[in-house]
Amino acid sequence: MVRISATSIQRKFCGVPGVELLMLSPEISCQEWLIAYFTSLECILQAFAPAEMKSTFQETKLAWSFYFLNETLINETFQSIGMALALGFVVLSLVSGNVIMAAYAVFTILMIVTDVIAFTVLVGYKLGILEAVNYVVVIGLSIDYCVHMSEAFTEAPIA
Repeated sequence: MVRISATSIQRKFCGVPGVELLMLSPEISCQEWLIAYFTSLECILQAFAPAEMKSTFQETKLAWSFYFLNETLINETFQSIGMALALGFVVLSLVSGNVIMAAYAVFTILMIVTDVIAFTVLVGYKLGILEAVNYVVVIGLSIDYCVHMSEAFTEAPIA
């Protein structure tokens, strides 16, 4: 069995230093490392591809993976916000015994979440992983605040 190292494949077929880049060095950034790594991977795959497949490789510079991540984040973030509001309404209705107070609390939670999302858009942030986590944390904090306020309102004596 003949063992061919990736470095010899790189030097023979591509001339792109790939294996040396597996350890991050201070001279290159992480993005440059990823681009060089996937470029070298493309060269290795084309070197061993059948003749009719050598010229067919899709080059996107990692765009597809980020597109899929962003699409999933957008869909699941807003689905989780909707599910949290619906579940919050059910729990608040059962705990407080007052459907009107639960509706006011869920509306207040919705307005808080809308305010935070609008602020992030106005500042210019794009929906990423940290923003999605922040939206979920905002839902939790606003539910906690609204539960305590609605409980205090329903338990307060009539003045």
